[in-house]
Amino acid sequence: KTLILVAISGGGSALFCAPQPPLTLSDLQATNQVLLQSGLSIQEMNVIRKRLEVGKGGGLAQAAAATKSDNPNGNPNCDATTTMVSLILSDVLGDPLDLIASGPTVPDTSTGEDAWKLVQQRLFVPSSSSSSSTNSTSTTTQQCLLPPAVTKILEEGAHDNNQDKEDDKAIDQYPTCLVGNNALAVQRAAQVATELGYQPIVLGTMFQGEARDAANFLVAMAEHIQQGSLPEYSLVQSQQQQQSTPTTPTSQKIALIAGGETTVTFDESSSPSSSSSSSSFGKGGRNQELALTAAVAMRQQRIASGLAPLRNVVVASVGTDGTDGPTDAAGAVVDGGTTARLSGDAMETLRRHDAYHYLEQRDAQGESPLIKTGPTGTNVA
Repeated sequence: KTLILVAISGGGSALFCAPQPPLTLSDLQATNQVLLQSGLSIQEMNVIRKRLEVGKGGGLAQAAAATKSDNPNGNPNCDATTTMVSLILSDVLGDPLDLIASGPTVPDTSTGEDAWKLVQQRLFVPSSSSSSSTNSTSTTTQQCLLPPAVTKILEEGAHDNNQDKEDDKAIDQYPTCLVGNNALAVQRAAQVATELGYQPIVLGTMFQGEARDAANFLVAMAEHIQQGSLPEYSLVQSQQQQQSTPTTPTSQKIALIAGGETTVTFDESSSPSSSSSSSSFGKGGRNQELALTAAVAMRQQRIASGLAPLRNVVVASVGTDGTDGPTDAAGAVVDGGTTARLSGDAMETLRRHDAYHYLEQRDAQGESPLIKTGPTGTNVA
């Protein structure tokens, strides 16, 4: 008998990489770059990735299951009883096992048609071409951002959704164990907040969408609680009543806690001009962009509306793995005075998605808003 233990976590999609022939590693690298800039969620990206590599979408478990069927009768040297057990640390919201690291050991619940629809909806852009060399008339066509070989495989796969269904049946009985996820991290954060004297309020563990939208929502929630408006319907007041605590919403330290995975969508306006150095543009991550947006919302946006900057509110946005985007920072912590203490145009920085270069500055006290923990070894979104 053979027992195979497989430890799976976020990042597995990139680390466990075996291109489907005739794709090359360069094809997959170019594809990953497009996906990361597309605004697709991690769930949607992994639906596409599973079509491009042999180990994803149950491929690893199918290889293990094949050792059973390949055993000739009566051959004592060939293993006929292989069992695979997966220990999974989830970095995908909702913990869909087939999307964590692109599901190498579980049956695939998505189809080739699903992947091709995502490509058609999100990864095609208009492309103009002249109709002839002597005629200036041009026509607008759609061009896929993915490498041609990748596009071909995905388009062909849209019409072949049943190829692995028999293999899925063979691996469906392999056991899996979810050992950690985003909800567990949020729960622990609430426990620590309590230990530090805060009243924690968990807003949810399924936050998705643009990082900037999430930032504006969190700042609005903090402002609402700080003002204590509509106290009879306040979540803070309701919890205090249950605890028989007579304090008002503004007299207690509150910790709003949210978990999830936001996205940052690039567009043409975020690209550097031809006269600028490209090295000074576009470095950051979803957490740094969320934090800088919150800093702007707490100061510049309020001043523009004739209001004073928001005080006594701090926003921290961090990645559990200690790495936010292609940077050495896990995220950042900001308040209503952050942009006043740093130089440069924060709004222009956000337009260029260049939060890292802005937030790495140090104020008069020598402090930077960036949070640098180093790799934590744990990725739960």
